[in-house]
Amino acid sequence: MRRTLMILSALVVTGGGCARGDEDVVADSPAAAAMPVPLTFADFAGRWSIQLLGDMSDSVLATYELNASADGSSWTLTPAGRDPIPVRAAVDGDSLLLDAGPYKTPKPANVDVTTNGVSRMEGGMLVGTFVTQYAIAGGDSVVRGRLRGTRIP
Repeated sequence: MRRTLMILSALVVTGGGCARGDEDVVADSPAAAAMPVPLTFADFAGRWSIQLLGDMSDSVLATYELNASADGSSWTLTPAGRDPIPVRAAVDGDSLLLDAGPYKTPKPANVDVTTNGVSRMEGGMLVGTFVTQYAIAGGDSVVRGRLRGTRIP
């Protein structure tokens, strides 16, 4: 009995032929083909036209130009007729994460705004979601929606 217990323990510790479920995926297997390809800042480099859309409709709430560097060091969002807004960007696997703000809305409102977005590449377009928070008297106001972006040639 003792010997059997030692052999079973050795098999468990070394993984001795048991199915584990976390085995490496063979590079040319269907599972590998379904895995998202990790992206880099270079995949997003260039100029993009970004539309912020309502959560439940295709109404365009705002349009920005996103200028993205290949190394992620200097990204900006530029609303029509306004100065560029610095953006903090990160790439995590197949997702692009953007954080902008706080920045001010145009006068006379002059409200602090923070915008966060997450998107992915789909067919050469950026597609994702955003959350914009306006710091107003009496409590913050939050707008959630979708975003889509197309590369500007």
